Amino acid sequence: MFISTTGILFGAPKAEAYPAGGSDWNWGSYNNPYFQWPNQDSSNSSQTDTTNQNQNEGKSNSAVASQIISIGQRYLGTKYEFGADTNQTKTFDCSSFVKHVFDQVGIDLPRTSYTQAKEGKLVSRSELQTGDLVFFATGRRGKGISHVAIYAGNGRILHTFGSPGVTFSDLSDDQWSSNYVTARRVL
Repeated sequence: MFISTTGILFGAPKAEAYPAGGSDWNWGSYNNPYFQWPNQDSSNSSQTDTTNQNQNEGKSNSAVASQIISIGQRYLGTKYEFGADTNQTKTFDCSSFVKHVFDQVGIDLPRTSYTQAKEGKLVSRSELQTGDLVFFATGRRGKGISHVAIYAGNGRILHTFGSPGVTFSDLSDDQWSSNYVTARRVL
């Protein structure tokens, strides 16, 4: 087995994306017997919710959500790099961007979109609020979660992918609407 410079594992039963150079990437895939969809209940949300409430004590969720979008906007146009190092802000991939922005308001999220989708509580698409995490299946992991964005309100998401890097997109655009998987609230 070997990992190409583009992050594809060759010689395994199924090709899986893996960021070059390692990190804490989750090795699950849709066709892998070890893959599990993120919990659709809030069984692990009490610890996350309590921690986040303590770190943002005195602020309303909407104030924190506005702060998250404001921080994220500072990075508009920042280049996309798959597997970007979380210790820098010159490039981001989708999950390192989300992790960085939430870190700035004291909310610690896991590194990958797949593991971020296990945090907080399930939110229906019709009940999205600014600051919610929105997850998509964009092809890297078959039908599994492979992309995360921050819901920015008014049907828009803040995220990064390919060109133009960090940007706002309309959730109703077919690229995002047809690949929507779930949403989670961590505020």
